[in-house]
Amino acid sequence: MDDERNMGNKAIFKDLPASLIQDMLYECPRVGKEIGASFNMINKNKNHLRAKLQRLKVIANEKQFISENLYPTTAGIDGAYAVERLLALDLITVAAVISEGIPPTEEKAIFNDVKHKAKVLSSEHNPHTNAFSKGLMSEMEMGIIEKARHDIIMMDGSLSTPIIAINQVLPRFNEMPRDLKGIFVDYLSESLEIYLNTLTKNPDESIIIGIPKYTSKGKITDCLGLSGFDDRALLTFLLLPGECTTPRQVDLDGSQQRLFEKAQISVKEKRLLQTCNRFMKDIYILYYKPHPWMPTITIEFSKNIADRASHIGIVLEAIKEQTIAPSIMEPYPTYIADRFVKHLNAALPVLKDVTSVDVVRNWKDEIKSNLILALHSYRSDIGR
Repeated sequence: MDDERNMGNKAIFKDLPASLIQDMLYECPRVGKEIGASFNMINKNKNHLRAKLQRLKVIANEKQFISENLYPTTAGIDGAYAVERLLALDLITVAAVISEGIPPTEEKAIFNDVKHKAKVLSSEHNPHTNAFSKGLMSEMEMGIIEKARHDIIMMDGSLSTPIIAINQVLPRFNEMPRDLKGIFVDYLSESLEIYLNTLTKNPDESIIIGIPKYTSKGKITDCLGLSGFDDRALLTFLLLPGECTTPRQVDLDGSQQRLFEKAQISVKEKRLLQTCNRFMKDIYILYYKPHPWMPTITIEFSKNIADRASHIGIVLEAIKEQTIAPSIMEPYPTYIADRFVKHLNAALPVLKDVTSVDVVRNWKDEIKSNLILALHSYRSDIGR
């Protein structure tokens, strides 16, 4: 086992200069001491910090919300994009998948396979290709929600991320190639309508939640007068298994609100975006530690969920039942969806080769050297 690990380490470092590796390894003990000191400070003051949060009525117990087991069905959604920079053009791949969680009973399984949306495109070089690709990925993630007929639908990431990604495309929209603009608009209205309908529908039918893994939110740490930690990291130390925080409204940056005003999109699409942006102000956040082996899970949901304890209860039950494996550090549905889209970058060279073969096959000139050069790849950009 040790021999295999050593061989793996050699493979990682084989293309790096030895002096560079030595310098980086030299820095690691110092960084380790800094990290350890901040962790020790939290652990040493754990009881005092917990008491303060209890006085502020921040900490709650799952039993306050889960009155009975309802055995909800679950699904997870994630997306990815990849841009292969060829000498003559960009090759763009975008995909979104929805995967089913562990069914509470065999009879409750809904999917026979993974549902997906995917697109492979080529376009002229443009400085906004990555922003477009992320925006299209977000449209696909929103649009694929309609394929889920589950009690709890988990978005891998914040509920506001898809809207922010679309908002960030639109200020650059008029500068993008016409073919990309056409594809973006083709998905826009339907995706926004599906997303809004899902967020506002009766929670007794279906509930959509966001599961951000990376967050810089520090509302609770600010209450405690701490710095250097975000809320999720702090609460991983402070919450006991089965504990959660009371729902709190998310503070969103208002700068996203008017980014789409000058974009060449329809009045209907602008109204839909305005509605989405207003709705983003009514997102609530809750932190939950379901098991001793799990970090605190960040959960986002809409106001109509936050207003009823029974709706929060079914969300917590779903998270608890989908985090039963200690080796998986997130809910099972988002873990599986994440695994699928992570491999999109591995598929990109194959897609590029298949495309190139077709181009070469249809090339009329006997001399193919310049064609091969034009299809040469010199960089890949991956995003999720």
